[in-house]
Amino acid sequence: MKKFISLILGIVMAFGVGCMTGCNVDDGGADGDGQNGLSSRLTLEVYEAGFGTAWLEEIARNYQAATGVKVKVEKSYLETEIPTKLENDQSTADIVFMVGNAFASQSKNMLVDLSDVLESKPTGEDKTIREKMNDNIYDFLADDDGKIYQLPWANTVSSLCYNETTLNEVLGAGNWTLPNTTDEFFVLADRIKAANKGSYTFTDSTKTGYGDFLFKAWWAQYDGSDRFYDYFDGYYYPNGVRTFAQNGEIYDNISRLRSLEVCERLFKKSNGYTHDKADRMEFNESQIVFAGQGYGSDKSKAAFVISGDWLENELISYLKAAEAAGKPQTIKMMKLPVISSIVETLEDTAMTDSTLSAVISAIDAGETSYQGVSANDFAKIAASRSVAYSLTYQHPFCIPTNSRRPATAKDFIKYMLSDYGQSIYAKNLSGLSMPFGYKADESDVSTFVRSRLDCYDNTYIPIGNDYSSELFRRGRIGLVKTNSAFIDGDLFSGVTAKTIFDNSATFFKADWKVD
Repeated sequence: MKKFISLILGIVMAFGVGCMTGCNVDDGGADGDGQNGLSSRLTLEVYEAGFGTAWLEEIARNYQAATGVKVKVEKSYLETEIPTKLENDQSTADIVFMVGNAFASQSKNMLVDLSDVLESKPTGEDKTIREKMNDNIYDFLADDDGKIYQLPWANTVSSLCYNETTLNEVLGAGNWTLPNTTDEFFVLADRIKAANKGSYTFTDSTKTGYGDFLFKAWWAQYDGSDRFYDYFDGYYYPNGVRTFAQNGEIYDNISRLRSLEVCERLFKKSNGYTHDKADRMEFNESQIVFAGQGYGSDKSKAAFVISGDWLENELISYLKAAEAAGKPQTIKMMKLPVISSIVETLEDTAMTDSTLSAVISAIDAGETSYQGVSANDFAKIAASRSVAYSLTYQHPFCIPTNSRRPATAKDFIKYMLSDYGQSIYAKNLSGLSMPFGYKADESDVSTFVRSRLDCYDNTYIPIGNDYSSELFRRGRIGLVKTNSAFIDGDLFSGVTAKTIFDNSATFFKADWKVD
């Protein structure tokens, strides 16, 4: 791999990246031409988020060395700044990298079509960028006519993460296995509680809202990703027929209740699975508990936390300190357990949880069928196993239509999405990559990131808020009505799943307007 990268760099430096993408020439020529007919300057604006900007700055330096185009990276420290400027036609950058969504700007025709970028092949590669891209992400972002105006600069997923060190201390190395189903998860949780070794199953900050990641992922597992996203457009399925809701019928969707019920069992303080100070902790304090450091004078540990592939970056100083003190912590991501009540949606509604778990093990092993299980049921379970809550759609980059250098901007994007460009990204982020098929050299991959990549490869099904829906963007579609800011806050305090479900339906139906 390293020899391959060196070869590609040599090609790029010798011939210039502009030639590998057809020597694009910008409209207007306001800045004069650099090498290979490219504009002499390029401005990138990026939000300084959890993944930092070092990866983009290094890519920009290398592109500049290869093409002679001077690339300026401007940083924004306010999350809403870039989307607001973009939507109001005030952006002065050639490419913007933001956190949020660009669908409002896209609906106003303020973004440049990137379809030709996706159909290009970087030099030395035999696949187009489109062919390397996660199909599920492409299908979501592409218009009905196949055009695409925004692409993700991060490929971020969230799931349950576990502290292997803590589990070994509480249950003994070799005496536990990761659960395939939610019922199995609570069997493991009861074992942790019964061990009575000062550790919780789970830690959380009810002030942060990470509980939503679990709620939406289990909802999508139960209902299927297509029906999950149809919710945001106001569609439901009476008798299996896709129908637009006239009176807010989407809020009666039983999948939402089933997911809330699992969340209630986990978060409810009196059940004893979640750290009893979850309502006091900030998100970083909860993560520190997970890293084995405790919360203030309370040195209780926790085996699991819900977080994303940014977790290691946020905990790195605590993990290094623990290692220096001779108490290293091994943290990993796991595939989210499949919601056990999914059997209600199968042809075999009497399937036992042990059979469901066995089917999941077969899926994980690469099998395409399971004896005694119908093809439809197997496919439904397999799809649910690939579901991951994702913020990928909320990390878009795009070219504003008022960019003075759109051809050079496209050329830079092609360079960035080449395997070489993505290798720079991965090197800066411990092996994480964008959703364009690049697999990092093992020397660049941490144990935590390796577990994430093993769990969710380039075929995972991303689940998240659908900001492509105009109804949702306009606030005409709601999610849940809670007393506190987030569902885990309500559930932790004792509000039941059924209460949240019923109150949400009553509240949102009363305000149902889809005009």
